[in-house]
Amino acid sequence: MKERIQNLLDNHSSIDSQTGYPDLDVAELVDRVLDILPAMPMIEATTNGGFLLKWHSYGIDLELSFQPHGQIEAYCQKEEQTWASEQS
Repeated sequence: MKERIQNLLDNHSSIDSQTGYPDLDVAELVDRVLDILPAMPMIEATTNGGFLLKWHSYGIDLELSFQPHGQIEAYCQKEEQTWASEQS
């Protein structure tokens, strides 16, 4: 498993006290996704046990949110253009 994800799992008590423990199934999914990506994102644990991956470069902001129970949300912004996946 990627070092940053493993650190979040190992040290979750050092994360904001309102952050829930990262879900292990979501951690494994994020680990597989990171294997196919060309650039390593910033990785954060979310309050409901998911993970948020963030890329900020070349004027583009891309965020992928992996939530428990299989929900994945995406957000992308470039200059004045914004796109977000539909939330269910």
